[in-house]
Amino acid sequence: MTRHHHTPTLAMLGAALTLTACSGEPVDPAPSPTGTESTSPAGTPSTPASADPTPKSPRDYATAALASYFEISERAQRSGKLKDLTPLSRVATGDAFFTMRQFVESYFVGPEADRLRGTVEHTSIDVVTRDSGNVIITSCQDWTSAKVVMLKTGKEVPFVDEQGNPRPERFVVEYAVTRVKARTWRVETVTEKWDQKC
Repeated sequence: MTRHHHTPTLAMLGAALTLTACSGEPVDPAPSPTGTESTSPAGTPSTPASADPTPKSPRDYATAALASYFEISERAQRSGKLKDLTPLSRVATGDAFFTMRQFVESYFVGPEADRLRGTVEHTSIDVVTRDSGNVIITSCQDWTSAKVVMLKTGKEVPFVDEQGNPRPERFVVEYAVTRVKARTWRVETVTEKWDQKC
């Protein structure tokens, strides 16, 4: 049977971010004041090297959850081992969880599998804490130094849409990260904005 490759989209394949995941469960942060929103300066890295490894605010928890989400996804897409995706349920829920799991199972496991190669660079554009408590992280994804290849042939999977048109290698993506309970934050949705280059 001929294997058909579809567009590797970020909701399914946004994996190798240059973010460092935080291990363990930090102390629950104080909630943001009701009726306020806070934002981070544009262009600020999501996980700067000098950052305190223990999250202190909802923004820190959300950033750490997002970092873990992509670290786990990247590991599975590089190894082709479904067991490497097992921890995903601790940092993702809803569409973000099910779409990524389905994609890894369909395209990165088995004799006709693909593999992620290179590094997708990630730069935070903005972080907003909503009144609901959710944190919205807007970032720029840069795929110029990354690709997906067919394991059997080594051929690169084209980064195109369903009509075969090239998609931008740098584009804006918005993540919604939600607090599900004390000390537990999870990535819930991923919205790709292909028409917004960065």
